[in-house]
Amino acid sequence: MLRRFFSSLTLLGLLVFPLTALAQDTSVPSDVERLHSLPGNASVRLNWDVATDDVGVTGYKIYYGTDSVKNQNQNIYSETTDAGNVIEYSLTGLKNGTPYYFAVTAYDAAGNESNFYSPEVSSTPEVSLFTASALSEFGDTAVSKTSTDAAKTPAGIAPTAADALPPKVVKATATDKNLVKVIFSEKITLPTKSAESAFVIQDNLTLENLKVLSATLYADDSTGVTVLLKTEEQIPGTEYVLTAGPEITDTDSQSVVSGKEDSALFAGVKGPVADATAVGGDATPVKTENAGSALFGAAEEKPFSLTKIEVIGEDILNLTFSEPVVLSLDPVENFLITQKDNTDNKLEITGVELNDSNTIVTLTTAKQEKVSYTLSLEDIVNVGKKSLDSDKTQFDFEGFSAPTDTTPPEDVRSLVGKIIKGLGVKLQWKGSINSAGDLLEYIVYQSSGNEQNYGKLLALPNDATLHQVDGLTPGDYFFKVSARDASGNESAGKTVKVRLVESGPGIGLLGLISIGLGRVLGRKKKTKK
Repeated sequence: MLRRFFSSLTLLGLLVFPLTALAQDTSVPSDVERLHSLPGNASVRLNWDVATDDVGVTGYKIYYGTDSVKNQNQNIYSETTDAGNVIEYSLTGLKNGTPYYFAVTAYDAAGNESNFYSPEVSSTPEVSLFTASALSEFGDTAVSKTSTDAAKTPAGIAPTAADALPPKVVKATATDKNLVKVIFSEKITLPTKSAESAFVIQDNLTLENLKVLSATLYADDSTGVTVLLKTEEQIPGTEYVLTAGPEITDTDSQSVVSGKEDSALFAGVKGPVADATAVGGDATPVKTENAGSALFGAAEEKPFSLTKIEVIGEDILNLTFSEPVVLSLDPVENFLITQKDNTDNKLEITGVELNDSNTIVTLTTAKQEKVSYTLSLEDIVNVGKKSLDSDKTQFDFEGFSAPTDTTPPEDVRSLVGKIIKGLGVKLQWKGSINSAGDLLEYIVYQSSGNEQNYGKLLALPNDATLHQVDGLTPGDYFFKVSARDASGNESAGKTVKVRLVESGPGIGLLGLISIGLGRVLGRKKKTKK
C-alpha cells in the first residue's frame, strides 16, 4: 500500500485520466486461510486452501525463509516462489535440520495480490525414509513369499524362527506425553545408527510431524518385538499415525514393506497412563490422577475392569474397558454419577453409546461443574457374563474445566475511509472471519495527527460493516477498527489514514485514498495473528 500522497498536479492528471483505466480490476483475491506443511529430505511439501477473487485467482506465491515473520516485527521473508495456479507445491534445495517458515498469498490476472499472508507454518527438512531412493532400495526388491502355518505365540506375536513373512506393525500406544510403545509382529532389528529415523509420527489431520527423539528395543522383552520411542511432547487427544520404515528388519533380514501394515494409529496423552515397561500388549494399568483422565486397577491377569475415564467436554465422558462389555436394555441404568462430597446431587446422564468394539462407552451428561464426581458402575458384564470386581465399581474424576479463552477474534478486512461532504469520513470494512464464533462487537478508534494516540469512539454490534464520523476539521486522521470477543479479547485492529482538506481540485478523489499502517519493505505484508 502506498505511503505517500499525490501532489495537486498528479491529482489533476488523475481527474482527466481515461475512464477505461478506472474500470480496471483492482479487487484483491481473498487471503489464503489455511496452510499445511510436510518436511522431506532437503524439501518441504506445502498445501493450502483455495482463495477466491471476483474475476478469478490465477496463481499463488510462496514466501519463505529461516526467520519467522510475525505482526509488528522487523523480519521479512527472504525467498519468494511463484507456484502457479496450484494448491500443492514442493520446495526443494532446502537445508536439512534448519527450520523454515512459510506463508502463501493469491494473485489474479491483473496482478492484485492478497492483502495478507496466510497463517505462517514452520517445518524442518530432514532425511526421509520415503525418498525415491529408499523406496527403490527396499520396496522394489521386496520378495513375495508364501506364508507358513507356523504357530503364533499366545500374545499374537510371531515366533522368532524364520516365518517367510516381513515384520509388521501390530500396535502403537502412547504411555506418556513423550513416550510411545510400538509392538511388531515378530522379533525385529533396529538400525545401528540413528534408529529414531526409522520412524515417522504425524498428526493424522494436519500432517504436522511429531519429532521422534530416540528409538530403543526394550531390554527386558525376551521376544524382541517391543520398541520404545521417545518423542516431543504430544498434544493430548490428537490422533497420530506412526509409520515404520524399511530400515527395520526381522531376523531373516526381511524389511518392513512400505504401505503394507507398516503403520498404526494412537492418541496423544498428557501424562503417564500405563506401565511403560509392559511388553507385547497393553501395559498393566496403574492408578494415576491426571486432569481429565484416570487409570484404575492393577492385576497381572488383566481382569475385566474399567481402565480409563476421559473427560472430553463439559457434557461428554469416555469410559474405556479392558474388554467388550454388555449393557442393559436401558444402558443409562448401568451408570450413576454423583458429586463426591454430596452424593444426593446427581449428574444427569442423557445418553449412552458404545463404539464398534464395545470397549469404549461414551456418556452424554448434563453440564458438569468444576467439582469432583464419583462414577458408579452397576450390572455391567463382559461377553462371557463376567461381572466387574465388586471393589472396582466406583471411581472418582474431576468435572470438565474449560480452558481460558485468550485468543482474540480475527481482524476486520479491507478497512477503507471515504471522505464525504461536510468534512466527514465514512469507514467501511468487511467483517471478521470469526472462526471461533464468539465475536461480540467492533471497536472504532480515532486519532488526529498521531497514529499512536488513539481514543475510543464507540462500540458497534458484530454485524456492523460501516460507521460515519462527522464534524471533523481539515487535517490528517487515523482510524482503527478492532474486533472483540465475549471474553474481552481484542484484536490488534486494522487502521486507515485519511487527509481532509478545505478545498482543491482533487478533494473528491482524495476521499478514496486509504493507507494501511505498518512497516512496508518492498511488497512486505502484515501477518495474521
